[in-house]
Amino acid sequence: MFQNNPYKQNCIIFAAISLISAVYLILGCYFKYTLLDWSDYAITTFNNVISGVLTSALLLFAVEWILYKKDVLSYGKYSGTYRKVYMTEVNDDRKRSQEIEKSVRLGKESGSKIKFIDDSVYHELSYYELETNEYLTELEYLYNGKYKGTVEYIDHDFEDEMGKKHYDLKIKPKCFAYFQLNFTSNISGEGNYKYANKLDFGIFNFQLDPENSNRILVYYKNTMPSGISEGYEIWERILNKNNN
Repeated sequence: MFQNNPYKQNCIIFAAISLISAVYLILGCYFKYTLLDWSDYAITTFNNVISGVLTSALLLFAVEWILYKKDVLSYGKYSGTYRKVYMTEVNDDRKRSQEIEKSVRLGKESGSKIKFIDDSVYHELSYYELETNEYLTELEYLYNGKYKGTVEYIDHDFEDEMGKKHYDLKIKPKCFAYFQLNFTSNISGEGNYKYANKLDFGIFNFQLDPENSNRILVYYKNTMPSGISEGYEIWERILNKNNN
């Protein structure tokens, strides 16, 4: 798991040191040291030390705050809520669509509600009906290009109270996976995911759409238990008053 934002932690520490030092100096001036049974020399020396600590803490706080704001402006601008606008999955045996018999393609498109893509090893997951159904992704920025979030999918393993599996996709509920992303450059990165309700893990590779800063192109690959699921998706940010 990613640790807490170090810039924020340092800002809090330096702000606390500054506050404590300032309070001490204010109280010292107010009471004129009558509460301290020290010599004038010791008091003056100690106050000079505290003044130095206060100055240093304020300077370090300013530096960390600048680094924090720079980090957020560089990498944190992709936080927000996204919806899937396109989803695919790899064909069996990674065959291109033209390598699959036409009758097989037509049967799968009709029965499984998918759509084969010309001259591609992927097919569209049309059954998600993204035009009318929203599958959301939440991206929360951490620090240094690192994000965490959740992403929604159809729960294909859903069973009712009687332990019966349903194949009607409209009955199957949504499930979600936790994920972490790490930008390794200004436009691309990698990450991993885990489903919340089962031991299902995988990896993400992603890049920003160079023509649309509110769109993320995501490649996914299951690592366990099956290692079969693979494809790519397009996430598009939902723009509102909180997103620019």
